[in-house]
Amino acid sequence: MTRRDIHDMYYPTMACLIDKKKKGRLYTYWVHSARVNGKPRIVEQVYLGPKERVLQEIKEAYTRGKTPGRCPLRKVRNKEFGASALLWHWSQRLQLVEIVDRHVPPVTPQRRTQLSVGEYLMIAAINRAVEARSKRALYAHWYSDSVLSRLCPAQEKELTSQRFWDHMDQVEEAHIDAIQQDVLHRLKELFPLGQETLLYDTTNYFTFIDTYYERTRLAQRGHNKQKRHDLRQLSLALFEDQKTGLPLYHQCYAGNRPDVSHFTTAWQGMVAAWMKGLERAPEQLTLVFDKGNTSEKNLARLDSSALHYVGAIPGRWVPDLLEVVRERYQKLTLPGTKHLKAYGCRRKLWGQERTLLVVFSPSLYRKQRASMNLQQAKVERRLQELAGAIERWRHTGQGPGHREASVEKKIQQWTARDHQAGPKTT
Repeated sequence: MTRRDIHDMYYPTMACLIDKKKKGRLYTYWVHSARVNGKPRIVEQVYLGPKERVLQEIKEAYTRGKTPGRCPLRKVRNKEFGASALLWHWSQRLQLVEIVDRHVPPVTPQRRTQLSVGEYLMIAAINRAVEARSKRALYAHWYSDSVLSRLCPAQEKELTSQRFWDHMDQVEEAHIDAIQQDVLHRLKELFPLGQETLLYDTTNYFTFIDTYYERTRLAQRGHNKQKRHDLRQLSLALFEDQKTGLPLYHQCYAGNRPDVSHFTTAWQGMVAAWMKGLERAPEQLTLVFDKGNTSEKNLARLDSSALHYVGAIPGRWVPDLLEVVRERYQKLTLPGTKHLKAYGCRRKLWGQERTLLVVFSPSLYRKQRASMNLQQAKVERRLQELAGAIERWRHTGQGPGHREASVEKKIQQWTARDHQAGPKTT
């Protein structure tokens, strides 16, 4: 169900008052809108008159026969609707709150509120997806102006950071595994998952956890993809169904652990938690992963299973394949491969005969070529500035001296920084 479907479910048509300015004055119109061929259109419009007169007539009509001031006009308040309503709808269909509350014990009576642990986690998750806020600012800057305040009502004192941590503190590692099992079972009831291709990837998220905080084992310093190497990070491994795009299984692991070394652990967890319930046999499935998870040990373990797999490898492992002329590439005819060309061959790699496919993408080539030109122009400017500085130093003796070793070091650093990737090899 899309955001448009949610909107049409609640508001198939809409009528409202709008103002139009003409020659410095505001005039009010009654407008009726509806969807025509799937797009919002004005289907009826009625002129009501100058804005001041229309407002006065509305006030008089509303208070006629009543004591003035006893029934004030109600004010319209805007609320964020689409994304929150859509996520709430799917949380209800997946029974997320019920699943969490089934496994996680409630807080002590002294700290209990009208919201359960599942409802706290659901509110926090929707906020992260729609407009991420700290727990301290969640109520005032998002929840109070969101439709979620009507769908899942709560008082301001119940959505403080302390109340969140009181309830989230109840969730243990064993609870997360059990919750994940039940969510997957519910997903399989609603969607045909894991029928053909499984996608695997890893990422990391930096945190602001204090450097000297020793109670956490997961938040560690590592190679951060957002370039925040000064902060501790968490790493996440995720399996996804290629056809629906839905997550199947995840693992959170220490931020200082290399992705390639966690591949086997994540795959074993996937097999134990989910693969046994698949309707398809392993030999009917294909696992796809990127070059960050490719190693001799990982491929050896996959070779021992009946599962098919497609993985990427760095081009530097097979530099001779990157020298193949483009005329030998063939255009792919598979769905979603428009303009892509590929060159395939058989090659022995790590003790086994494997199929290698070098893919050429014109759009990726243009982006890489533009980036390479920018980097090259930058290096050329630096070299020209360095040559000018050396020349001035030779003739006038002004400026810092330039030893041969330091000049060679600078040139090597500047020219070695631009490693533009060649065609992707799989």
